[in-house]
Order: sequence, then structure tokens, then C-alpha cells
Amino acid sequence: MAKKTKILIAPLNWGLGHASRMIPVINELCKHNVEVIIGADGNSLNLLQNEFPQLESFVFRDVKISYSNSWFNISLKTFVNAISEHRLLKKIVAEKHIDVVISDNRYGLFNSDVMSVLVTHQTTPILPKQWKAFSEITHRILNYIFSKYNRVWIPDLESDDNLSGKLSHGKKIKNAVFINPLSHLSINDNTDVKYDLAVILSGPEPYRTDFEKIIIEQANKTELRVCLVRGSQLPVLTAANKNIDIINFAGSRQIGDIISQSNLLVCRSGYSSVMDIWANNIKAVVVPTPNQPEQEYLAELLNTKGWINTTTQNNFSLLKLNELSFDANKHFQCDNILEREVICLLEKANYPKRR
Repeated sequence: MAKKTKILIAPLNWGLGHASRMIPVINELCKHNVEVIIGADGNSLNLLQNEFPQLESFVFRDVKISYSNSWFNISLKTFVNAISEHRLLKKIVAEKHIDVVISDNRYGLFNSDVMSVLVTHQTTPILPKQWKAFSEITHRILNYIFSKYNRVWIPDLESDDNLSGKLSHGKKIKNAVFINPLSHLSINDNTDVKYDLAVILSGPEPYRTDFEKIIIEQANKTELRVCLVRGSQLPVLTAANKNIDIINFAGSRQIGDIISQSNLLVCRSGYSSVMDIWANNIKAVVVPTPNQPEQEYLAELLNTKGWINTTTQNNFSLLKLNELSFDANKHFQCDNILEREVICLLEKANYPKRR
């Protein structure tokens, strides 16, 4: 019997977005009779283990980041971690006989002995204002890193009507391909409404906890039916009234059901959330994580296009959400480029001369 191609999936553990957008990738891979192994850390590992309990998984630690750190410190930690995880990957490839590595925003997971794919929507990241002078050198460093991968998958539309703007359409990357937006959710429009509001929290502390406190304190003063998915196992620090259902974590199916049963979604403007909103025509308000330029840019970009509503965490008001107008999203059906890329990847992985 021919040996199955063995594929390592390794998302970054900054919030749950990097892991959640690996769900459609794993589902696509599983259609092709391959062996998928999950290597992740923290909540990202928990999410994928719950989603795919039948798959082998292990702890593959990545860098711990707080957005209270400066951009320079975050960049330095990311670079040092990329070197460390690159060395560790060599050991993992040998021990687990890996043929393909698909990583999400982990810049050290390339290896000359296997096919390596990087999934990212930030080929041209936005730097804080005080660090704008480093934009060109940052792009050159990233371009060098991208060149080490066989393929860079950008989960966005290639056209001018896209979701990520200059984050992935700023400068071209030679080995990159737009695979169209990825969503792990399935929404049922015919479901009875149970909640006025679904709130899906994620992202770094202390901002996640701060926003959770705002939501609960404001909801306690209303009769709104709220479902709060915390995205954390930390204790709930704010007492909630009976009109608020609180869930620590929810898998794709449960989140889809909660959103289907809600009149409105409130979530961060992380790119994975943006893709879910676009792909499923979800009525939503996005609230960028403070001091995170990428989320602030995405929220402003899509609000300007009229595709999404946004407000800041400091100005958030449950009572004012009903004053917002919601136009239909600009969603349209697009080709399954991911399937084509997976087939091409597997053909190359099984070819004797891989590189």
C-alpha cells in the first residue's frame, strides 16, 4: 500500500483567527486521502483538537506576544522565535516523517526537505506611525522569508474588490497566489432568533478582558438577550445578569448556530472574522483591538466601502447599535482555488525532486 502524504498544519497562536482559518484548509486536505497532523499552541491547539479529535496533534510552541509591547519588541520576539521554530521543525520533520508543512503566519516553518506553504494576508503589514520609516526594510525582510517557502497562500480575492486592501495587495510576491477568502462557519438563515446580540471575543490580553467587562456591564443595564463567547478560559471577572449566556469556547458548528440565532454579531476586526462576515453575509459590527494597526485599518477600509459597521472599544455602546444602518454585504460566489492549490501541492510533494 502506498504511503499517505503526511501534512503538518501549524497556525500561530495569536487569537483564534489563524487556527480557525485552518479549518477549511484541513477539511480540503482530508478529501484527498492524506494524513494530517496538527502542531499548535494554547487556545489554537484546543480549537483544532476539538474540531478534529480524530487527527494526531501535539504542542508546537510559538512566541508569546502582548500588544502592550512596542512594535520593535514584538518584531524582535517574532524574528528570534522564527529562528528557533525553524530549527525545531527540522527535528519534527525527521521524527514524524512530514512531507508537507502548511503554517499560518509562522515565519520559521520552512524546510528544504519538504514542501512548505505559508498562509498569510499580510505581505505588506502596516507599521505604527512612529515606525513608518522601517516599512521598506520590513518588506524586504518579509520578502526574503517568503522566498524560502514553496508557496505563499493569500486568503483573499485578487480583484480590486478585496477584503485586505494594501495588507496583501501593496506589493507583489513572486511565489504567492490568492486562494480567495476562507471561512470555517456555516450560517442557517432559517433559524429562529434567540439572541438580540452575539458577541465573539478573541485576541490578546488585557484588551480581551477589558472589552468583555464593557459588554457585560452594558448588557446588565438592558433587557437585551446576549450570547457572549469569551474565547478564554480565564475566570469571568464581571458578574452577569440572566439575560447574558456566557460560553468560554465554541467550535465552528456552535458559533455558526449562535450567529444564526442572533440579530447582530459584534466581534473584533481580525482578518479571519472579516472573512467569515463576508462569506456568510453576516450583519455585524466590528471593534478593532486597541493599538493594533492591522485591525484598525481593516475596520476603516471595509467601513468606507460600506461593507461593514465599526466602532472603537472606548466608544462602544450597546444602546447605539440599533441606530446603525446595515446594507447587504458584497459577497459573491468565487472559484475554489484552494482545492486547485491542494491538488498541485500534493502532486509536487509526491514528486521525487520536490524543489
